[in-house]
Amino acid sequence: MKYTRPIYGLCMYLCGMIEKLLRTVYINLQRETIYIPSQMITLGTLLDYDSNKTLVDVLGFDQMRCLRYYLLVDKGDNRVGRNIRNDLAHLSESMKISLNRNTPIQLLLFLNSVINSLVLYYINKADI
Repeated sequence: MKYTRPIYGLCMYLCGMIEKLLRTVYINLQRETIYIPSQMITLGTLLDYDSNKTLVDVLGFDQMRCLRYYLLVDKGDNRVGRNIRNDLAHLSESMKISLNRNTPIQLLLFLNSVINSLVLYYINKADI
Protein backbone atom coordinates (compact mmCIF):
# COMPACT_ATOMS: atom_id res chain seq x y z
CA MET A 1 0.00 0.00 0.00
CA LYS A 2 2.95 2.32 0.58
CA TYR A 3 3.71 2.49 -3.16
CA THR A 4 0.09 3.17 -4.10
CA ARG A 5 -0.49 6.14 -1.77
CA PRO A 6 0.66 8.79 -4.27
CA ILE A 7 -1.24 7.01 -7.04
CA TYR A 8 -4.39 6.92 -4.91
CA GLY A 9 -4.14 10.64 -4.14
CA LEU A 10 -3.62 11.53 -7.79
CA CYS A 11 -6.56 9.36 -8.85
CA MET A 12 -8.84 10.99 -6.29
CA TYR A 13 -7.74 14.43 -7.50
CA LEU A 14 -8.37 13.55 -11.16
CA CYS A 15 -11.82 12.11 -10.42
CA GLY A 16 -12.66 15.22 -8.42
CA MET A 17 -11.51 17.47 -11.28
CA ILE A 18 -13.66 15.62 -13.81
CA GLU A 19 -16.70 15.87 -11.54
CA LYS A 20 -16.04 19.54 -10.71
CA LEU A 21 -15.68 20.50 -14.38
CA LEU A 22 -18.90 18.74 -15.33
CA ARG A 23 -20.78 20.24 -12.39
CA THR A 24 -19.52 23.77 -13.11
CA VAL A 25 -20.44 23.61 -16.79
CA TYR A 26 -23.86 22.11 -16.03
CA ILE A 27 -24.67 24.83 -13.49
CA ASN A 28 -23.39 27.49 -15.89
CA LEU A 29 -25.58 26.23 -18.72
CA GLN A 30 -28.67 25.73 -16.52
CA ARG A 31 -28.48 28.96 -14.52
CA GLU A 32 -30.94 30.74 -16.82
CA THR A 33 -33.47 27.93 -16.63
CA ILE A 34 -33.53 26.60 -13.09
CA TYR A 35 -31.73 27.03 -9.78
CA ILE A 36 -29.80 23.95 -8.75
CA PRO A 37 -27.90 23.76 -5.46
CA SER A 38 -24.42 22.49 -6.34
CA GLN A 39 -24.40 19.93 -3.54
CA MET A 40 -27.48 18.26 -5.06
CA ILE A 41 -25.73 17.46 -8.34
CA THR A 42 -23.97 14.11 -8.22
CA LEU A 43 -21.80 12.50 -10.84
CA GLY A 44 -24.58 10.02 -11.48
CA THR A 45 -27.05 12.76 -12.37
CA LEU A 46 -24.45 14.58 -14.46
CA LEU A 47 -23.66 11.49 -16.52
CA ASP A 48 -27.27 10.35 -16.88
CA TYR A 49 -27.39 10.48 -20.67
CA ASP A 50 -31.13 9.70 -20.76
CA SER A 51 -32.26 12.74 -18.77
CA ASN A 52 -29.34 15.19 -18.92
CA LYS A 53 -29.66 16.57 -22.46
CA THR A 54 -27.59 19.63 -21.50
CA LEU A 55 -24.37 17.66 -21.07
CA VAL A 56 -25.23 15.35 -23.98
CA ASP A 57 -25.08 18.47 -26.16
CA VAL A 58 -21.69 19.39 -24.68
CA LEU A 59 -19.94 16.01 -24.44
CA GLY A 60 -21.90 13.86 -26.83
CA PHE A 61 -23.81 10.67 -26.13
CA ASP A 62 -20.88 8.30 -26.68
CA GLN A 63 -18.48 10.18 -24.42
CA MET A 64 -21.06 10.34 -21.62
CA ARG A 65 -21.68 6.59 -21.92
CA CYS A 66 -17.94 5.92 -21.80
CA LEU A 67 -17.42 8.17 -18.76
CA ARG A 68 -20.40 6.60 -17.02
CA TYR A 69 -19.09 3.09 -17.71
CA TYR A 70 -15.64 3.77 -16.32
CA LEU A 71 -16.45 6.11 -13.44
CA LEU A 72 -19.77 4.65 -12.23
CA VAL A 73 -21.94 1.55 -12.36
CA ASP A 74 -24.87 1.37 -14.75
CA LYS A 75 -28.16 2.44 -13.26
CA GLY A 76 -29.91 -0.79 -14.24
CA ASP A 77 -30.13 -4.13 -12.47
CA ASN A 78 -27.21 -5.67 -14.35
CA ARG A 79 -24.62 -3.47 -12.55
CA VAL A 80 -22.31 -2.97 -15.55
CA GLY A 81 -19.39 -0.59 -15.18
CA ARG A 82 -15.91 -0.22 -13.72
CA ASN A 83 -17.06 2.08 -10.87
CA ILE A 84 -13.61 3.69 -10.52
CA ARG A 85 -14.87 6.83 -8.79
CA ASN A 86 -16.85 5.07 -6.07
CA ASP A 87 -14.22 2.40 -5.56
CA LEU A 88 -11.65 5.15 -5.02
CA ALA A 89 -13.94 7.12 -2.72
CA HIS A 90 -14.68 4.11 -0.54
CA LEU A 91 -11.28 2.43 -1.06
CA SER A 92 -12.87 -0.90 -1.85
CA GLU A 93 -10.91 -4.13 -1.91
CA SER A 94 -11.16 -4.34 -5.70
CA MET A 95 -9.58 -0.89 -5.98
CA LYS A 96 -6.77 -1.83 -3.62
CA ILE A 97 -6.00 -4.78 -5.89
CA SER A 98 -6.38 -3.00 -9.25
CA LEU A 99 -4.77 0.34 -8.36
CA ASN A 100 -1.58 0.69 -10.39
CA ARG A 101 0.37 3.23 -12.44
CA ASN A 102 -2.09 2.92 -15.34
CA THR A 103 -5.10 4.10 -13.33
CA PRO A 104 -4.07 7.79 -13.13
CA ILE A 105 -3.08 7.71 -16.80
CA GLN A 106 -6.53 6.45 -17.69
CA LEU A 107 -8.19 9.12 -15.54
CA LEU A 108 -5.95 11.80 -17.05
CA LEU A 109 -7.12 10.66 -20.47
CA PHE A 110 -10.76 11.08 -19.35
CA LEU A 111 -10.03 14.52 -17.93
CA ASN A 112 -8.28 15.56 -21.14
CA SER A 113 -11.22 14.29 -23.18
CA VAL A 114 -13.69 16.30 -21.08
CA ILE A 115 -11.56 19.45 -21.35
CA ASN A 116 -11.26 19.04 -25.13
CA SER A 117 -15.03 18.61 -25.48
CA LEU A 118 -15.67 21.69 -23.36
CA VAL A 119 -13.25 23.78 -25.39
CA LEU A 120 -14.83 22.67 -28.67
CA TYR A 121 -18.32 23.30 -27.33
CA TYR A 122 -17.55 26.84 -26.20
CA ILE A 123 -15.63 27.64 -29.40
CA ASN A 124 -18.60 26.50 -31.49
CA LYS A 125 -21.00 28.35 -29.22
CA ALA A 126 -19.00 31.58 -29.65
CA ASP A 127 -19.23 31.32 -33.44
CA ILE A 128 -23.03 31.57 -33.36
